[in-house]
Amino acid sequence: MTKVAVAMSGGVDSSVAAILLKNQGYEVLGVSMKLWPCAEIDGIENRPDICCSPVHIHHARSVAENFHFPHYVVDLEEDMEEEVIGPFCEDYLKGLTPSPCILCNERIKFKRLWEKVRDLEVEFLATGHYAVLRHDARYSIAKAKDREKDQSYFLFSLTQEQLRRTLFPLGLHTKEEVKEIARRYGLPIKEESQEICFVPDNDYAGFLRRRNRMVFNPGAIYDLSGKQIGVHEGICHFTIGQRKGLKVSLGEPRYVVEINQEENSIVLGKKEDLYRKVLFAHMMSFMKGEELSGVSAWAKIRSTHQPAKCTIIKMEEDLYRVEFDEPQKAVAPGQAVVFYDEEEAILGGGWITRSKKSIGKGH
Repeated sequence: MTKVAVAMSGGVDSSVAAILLKNQGYEVLGVSMKLWPCAEIDGIENRPDICCSPVHIHHARSVAENFHFPHYVVDLEEDMEEEVIGPFCEDYLKGLTPSPCILCNERIKFKRLWEKVRDLEVEFLATGHYAVLRHDARYSIAKAKDREKDQSYFLFSLTQEQLRRTLFPLGLHTKEEVKEIARRYGLPIKEESQEICFVPDNDYAGFLRRRNRMVFNPGAIYDLSGKQIGVHEGICHFTIGQRKGLKVSLGEPRYVVEINQEENSIVLGKKEDLYRKVLFAHMMSFMKGEELSGVSAWAKIRSTHQPAKCTIIKMEEDLYRVEFDEPQKAVAPGQAVVFYDEEEAILGGGWITRSKKSIGKGH
């Protein structure tokens, strides 16, 4: 019997994933990750509705007991701090817009967790992600059946070795189908949190302030003409496309269109000023094995973005230029750009460094 470890957060998706695999004849082991450093480091009380909280770990153990498979808890707090939370804080302090869920998948779930469970002689690691694993000459990930719940964007940087030992039982199910399976087996269906697990109040700047015990450097707010129109309390309070909380009154809506770390400044503009024709990306990975240069693809610049047609051009070692057929709104440095083919399978992706309005030559 093939043995598989299922990463169980305590939510309905990973619980159903474990049940589906058990029903398919796998020998299932449930594993929950202890990732919760916030109470100790940040001073915030634990939230019972957040993934991998003590309450959710208890839920995961209950599912394992009810369906007669073993359950383990793996302590990965230090790894989470080093590989995800630390880089998240550093990026925000630089004025970037990080995507910690991608790093958590790449470095924690599919790397550190695997290193812990492989001693249990498992052949696969399964998760409750909504994504489809494909295999022809190489492994790749395609969008899930449920396009609204699709999580392929967050998995673009997984390696061939990681994909080879991975299962996504929910990829060909819709969320409603998963809920129906949960009801059939008497599992509770709770409202899902959309917050980052280690920022339970969703206040990033507050989290950084409490965590780092630091005072943010105030700086200037400019309009696109270079005129100073206000003062900010720290660039980590802002992200590209932000409209609320700017503390500048100009009689009509203004948006953050640029964050300049070197000058510690913010630039505001109108909604139309948010659109960019070109972005640059580095730290690229190629899931299909082919280096993407001179290739047309469909790009997502954030998880909720509708894919847009583009051309990918290699500029120099580990620097790529992405030219969109139509300008895209709020391209945020620090986020990932993920490329898909016509069949909605991932070609590769990388991390956005900057953007510009026109196709003009140069970097």
